Amino acid sequence: MKPFKLSLLVFSVFAITLLAASVAFAQTGSSSLRGTITDLQGRAIAGAQVTITNDQKNFSRTQTTNDDGAYTFTSVPPGTYRLEVQATGFKKAQVSEVQAQIDTPGTFDVQLEVGNISETVSVIAGGDAPINTTDATISLKRNSYGKPNR
Repeated sequence: MKPFKLSLLVFSVFAITLLAASVAFAQTGSSSLRGTITDLQGRAIAGAQVTITNDQKNFSRTQTTNDDGAYTFTSVPPGTYRLEVQATGFKKAQVSEVQAQIDTPGTFDVQLEVGNISETVSVIAGGDAPINTTDATISLKRNSYGKPNR
């Protein structure tokens, strides 16, 4: 009888350990961040250097935009990032509070202003503006530089 109880105990501990490991693994997901880098006229900027950084996780990765000005970061750990973009002939752009959510791709398009790389334009990422439910006024949605989108 004792060998049976010992076998049952060993099996139970193994089963619980396996179950706990699978639950922990299921909770580790990743995200992806992508976007397009353009100038203020909407023309794609090829060869721009795009860097995402999460100082709390000691995580940083850099990509170069393709001919269409597009970049993609895959397998990004969930969290809050800073996105920096620089290209020759343009001011450096910095977008803070970029959210990478589990299994939810994020799109962050950035427009660069003509100028020196030593100059920086900082923007805070955010969702859409709140919906006005109190009256019938309408406002234009504005881009990160305060200009109306067209």
